[in-house]
Order: sequence, then structure tokens, then C-alpha cells
Amino acid sequence: MKKILLLAMMTSSVIFADKVAIVDVYKVLRNLPEYQKVENDLQNESTVAQKKLNAKKTELDAKIHEIESDKDTLSDAKLEKARKEIRILQRDLKNMEVELREELSIKEQEKKSYLVNKAMNAVSDYAKKEGVDAVFSTEQMIYWASAKDMTDQIIKALPKSENK
Repeated sequence: MKKILLLAMMTSSVIFADKVAIVDVYKVLRNLPEYQKVENDLQNESTVAQKKLNAKKTELDAKIHEIESDKDTLSDAKLEKARKEIRILQRDLKNMEVELREELSIKEQEKKSYLVNKAMNAVSDYAKKEGVDAVFSTEQMIYWASAKDMTDQIIKALPKSENK
């Protein structure tokens, strides 16, 4: 039912639009000057987070190894204290993993949202400049004449370097 309603809305929009075009928004997005920098930044942040986790895991593994090698010589009280330290390190590792994953997810959403908005603005600006009445995403289209696709023209109109 939703598909029929969407198709009816798209059809009625097309009927009243003089000039209609389509665009591959994701292709425009991938061609933004900032796209590769954002991807690299996210990859670097992920690498840093993984290094932090690995350091914490190494600390935990060292403590486990220490206890395993000394368990026959440790008193019950010291052994219990060491086991408690291991539980604390395990909990800290799990908490760190959750926090880092959440931080990375938030940063990714923010940066990708910025890129999507920039791509949508590029599409909108180009469409206005060219007098296009309606622009549809290729994701929503079943068929289109390639002459109606303005993706490549938008990409050519994008600035070649990031202006910051």
C-alpha cells in the first residue's frame, strides 16, 4: 500500500513539474571534496580506539598470566585480591569498548550527516540554477532516461577542494 501511495505521489508530482531530473545522491556524496578526508578521519579514529582497547587487553592478559604463574605461591587473600583486580580490568575493558563504540558511532553520524547535507545542498543548488522543478533520487526510480540524470553535471560543478 505504501509503495502504491509513493508511486501515486511521485506520478502526481511529475505531472505538475515542467522539468524533472534524477540524481544518484550517493555518487554525489562520494565525490564531495571532503568525503575522503572524512573517511580517513573515521578510519584513524577507529584505529586509535582499537589501540586503546588492545592496550587494556594486554594489561588484562599480563595480569592473568601473572596470577597463573604465581597462583601456587600466593596466599588465598592475595589470590582473591588478584582475581578481583582481573574482574575489575575485565569490566573496565568492556566499559571502554562500549564507550569507544558509542563515541565512534556518534562521530560517524555527525560527519556523514554533514556530508549528506552538503550533497543535498549541491543537488538543490544545481537544480535551482538549471530550472529543474523536481529531482528524484535514483534509489526511488524504477526507470529513467539517462538524459534526465544530472548526477555527473552536479559532480562537475562541485568545488575541487575543500574550502575551510
